Amino acid sequence: MSHGFYVSGILPNQYSRFCQASNIGTIGETTLNSIFQKYAPVVSQLVKESYETALLEEIASYEELQEGIDIVTDARHGTRKNSMYTDVVCLGARTHKVLRVETISKVDCTSAQKHELIGTERIYEYFKNLRDEYEVKIRVHCHDRNTSVNKFIRINGIDTESTNDTWHATKNIAKEIKTICSGPRYKEGQTWHPELSDKAASIKTHLYWAMKNCNKDPVKLKLSLLNIVEHYKNNHEHCSELSRCKTDSNYEPTKYLIKDPKAEMLLGRALMNTQVPYIMRIVLKLFKTFHHNTLIQNRRYLLGDGVLRIQSYLNHCQDYQSNYDDARKETFMAEMKDKITKGDVVLEDELKTMIHLVKTDEDVEMCIKMANHFQKVKYQLQQRYNFFFGPVFMRMLHHSKKADIAFKLMEDRKGMRNLLFHLTAVVIYMDLLYEGEKYEQVVKCYEELDRSQKYKHLPLRNHMTLTMAALYKMNSQQALEKATELVQATYHNSKRITSPRTRAYAAALALNQNNPDLALEILKLSVESDFVQSLNTALKIIALSRLDQVDAAMELLDKYHVQTSISYAKPSKIFPDCIEALSKMVDRNDDPQIKQTFTDTKMDLEKAQLINNVSIFDKLCDTILNSLPDNEHIQNLQDKRGRQVRDHHRY
Repeated sequence: MSHGFYVSGILPNQYSRFCQASNIGTIGETTLNSIFQKYAPVVSQLVKESYETALLEEIASYEELQEGIDIVTDARHGTRKNSMYTDVVCLGARTHKVLRVETISKVDCTSAQKHELIGTERIYEYFKNLRDEYEVKIRVHCHDRNTSVNKFIRINGIDTESTNDTWHATKNIAKEIKTICSGPRYKEGQTWHPELSDKAASIKTHLYWAMKNCNKDPVKLKLSLLNIVEHYKNNHEHCSELSRCKTDSNYEPTKYLIKDPKAEMLLGRALMNTQVPYIMRIVLKLFKTFHHNTLIQNRRYLLGDGVLRIQSYLNHCQDYQSNYDDARKETFMAEMKDKITKGDVVLEDELKTMIHLVKTDEDVEMCIKMANHFQKVKYQLQQRYNFFFGPVFMRMLHHSKKADIAFKLMEDRKGMRNLLFHLTAVVIYMDLLYEGEKYEQVVKCYEELDRSQKYKHLPLRNHMTLTMAALYKMNSQQALEKATELVQATYHNSKRITSPRTRAYAAALALNQNNPDLALEILKLSVESDFVQSLNTALKIIALSRLDQVDAAMELLDKYHVQTSISYAKPSKIFPDCIEALSKMVDRNDDPQIKQTFTDTKMDLEKAQLINNVSIFDKLCDTILNSLPDNEHIQNLQDKRGRQVRDHHRY
């Protein structure tokens, strides 16, 4: 009974009343407290482990962690009014698993209306304390339009985007649309129309459907909403291919058709003037990063600007250089040379300035001399660094393409390494080595991190992705053995989860080394993200084909073939490597029926243009996240007051 009481969540007075009313007897308060003392530490430990596991799974669902994770929060009050207790729950936006629960009572605050704000503040404090351990930031915070939470995020959220969930954004749409659906007789045809009287609820349903299926495209969302008018006019040209009005030949409208131009005008104006602009703002805010990703330049870097933040560094350089003309820069550098010669202290702000004034090789050399002198003085005085120079200094070297210099500085164990070493700086450093085709040094750098007890509990996702990409480029049996060892070690480390792209590199390396069995084992380790799943599905087809597992390979091929009969906004294209591997498998199998099926499927895919013109092994080496906006686009960005906007990220 005591176990049932504790897991049920009912209050002690409710438990007592229930037992008295049912006459089943009760457990004494002393006994309950005794059992509680045994329960409490066990449950607390399980809760802590659950939080950690949920956070790691949420982290693993992101290709780029440096921008942060997305969270959803909401408050659950114990009673409808004047609640004594309130639970504020934080979920991961992708896994929908609980990352944190904060319980607020009237002991903390007598006003129940403020409980959600207090719980949100505690959740942010929790994530802030985790940053040293997991390097977790909050990129997007979605909540239920709580104005106090909006204000808190605006003031304290730093880089966090505050957004509202779709239900709260649209819950009043039926009420607002109702103003054009009914009204006084003398205003019929002016403010409302009988032909719209049955459409309020169905419009709200369509609004939810449109937001869910807009593929993060505000333009598509707007067109879908405006198509409501055409749908009710019985014009289904632009309706979804999956909707009943297009798939059912016997479809008949269940709502009044719009025939009067006045009704058409009222509905169209209502959609344009009320909900569409508001919903558009929400979608634009939620998917701002998505639209930045469409304004990209070709990059050779493995990691995108969301991790490297090179564009942020260049923006800061532009600010510094606008205050230093050639004459002032020359004077500044002369002063710094004089300081180094005399052994005077180089200030932090002076070193920051020099890092952002770098344009030539001579500037890079001067910057290194200043940094070296700065580090030596700090070491002699045994002073701590107030600013982490590693990331910004490494961005400067990365932008200048100084891989050899970066390697030399990082190998200076008793000098510059102490100034530069930082996990973010190491990611940039490894990417610079990868770009310079120094693959063995990339692997050695990760091995050194992996051996360190200090970083054993950290995910190191981007570091491992770079390492696996380097091993893939090395393409040897020794590289495959090392990749397998890393995947196995990570699989047994509860604090680390291999990213989908990491497993894709390992599987591709196994295929290149003619080991399809190992490739399949690697790909089975976890569920993939939508983007990398297409790559891993293609790799599975190649592996299965080489193993002559005909049924399994043809089953995966059918997933691509089904797209030839159904229209998709963004269909998945099969890679030519898969077609080649399947063709060889069919020839070896020598089954006429399978051969005919494969031939027909291949012809259908070619006719529907669903065969990619890029090899999977070339696609695998594309950037993970090309998020560098076009420079001209950045210059044209303006805020609401018309002021120029730049992407100022923290270091």
